Amino acid sequence: MEQRRKIVGVIASSISEEVEPFLGDLAHVFSLRKLSWVIPWTRSVLLLQRSSDSTNKFVFFDGNTITLSSFVGDTIDTPSGTTLGTWISTDDGIVLDWYSQNKYNILGLRAFTAFPPEFITAGVINTIGSLPSIDFDGTQSFKIESGISELDSGNSFTIATVTTNTVSGDFGAILNTTLSAVPRFVMFNDRGSNKLIAIRETAIVDIWSTLLAIQNSANQRIVTTILTSSSMKGYYNGTLQDTDTVTGSYTNEWFRIGNQLNSVSHLTGTVQEILIYSADKTADIAAIHTNINAYYTIY
Repeated sequence: MEQRRKIVGVIASSISEEVEPFLGDLAHVFSLRKLSWVIPWTRSVLLLQRSSDSTNKFVFFDGNTITLSSFVGDTIDTPSGTTLGTWISTDDGIVLDWYSQNKYNILGLRAFTAFPPEFITAGVINTIGSLPSIDFDGTQSFKIESGISELDSGNSFTIATVTTNTVSGDFGAILNTTLSAVPRFVMFNDRGSNKLIAIRETAIVDIWSTLLAIQNSANQRIVTTILTSSSMKGYYNGTLQDTDTVTGSYTNEWFRIGNQLNSVSHLTGTVQEILIYSADKTADIAAIHTNINAYYTIY
């Protein structure tokens, strides 16, 4: 039998080896688990600021996750001999940057200066389901001011997210593609109605992909979209919820995590993972959801 080399969790865009369906076309990985096991991700994954003195440190993986035994450093490439636990002590650690695990295109999410989300509270790493999480308090968000080109209107792409929304009845916007304008693309962790994904064409005309039923739960959930130039699919915890016809276009000027617009529908909850694929992954969607759920045990 021909032996197949199994590659689990590596950015595959510039790799000639055969990869698992979960990995093909994976362009950006914003995750608190290491997903680069064959071509190792050796750079930092987070830039944290210590609350007591505003000192910044880059944080590196400890194995395939982040722990208080993770090393910190002064540059993105070089960990020191100091651990995260020693450096942070009993302080809070806020997230200034969250880096995509893409060896070929270093991309970082930058927190809004006045509203950075939190990774450590009083010396303890925030967790959901016993795994590290970045906590948003309803005012905080990340941004990439130039946007992400894979998400340009008319492109085919797939986005899978692992989040929670801790406010009953709240929209809980996960991400969007503009600063303040319409049209825009938005994903929700919605507990108030059945919103899942939207292309907001104008202030009053929208294309929605909706949940089959309202899910007013603070539990972790996997929300996934597959968007092409003509269709939009929304998934909730591995199950297809809705398919809609897409018309027109939307603006992709910023990539933002944690809100829908400035001061609108901010997420109060957590984000653990956002995977961006530069293709329609309908054929591999089951493998994608299986991989995510095997790690986070959501359903």
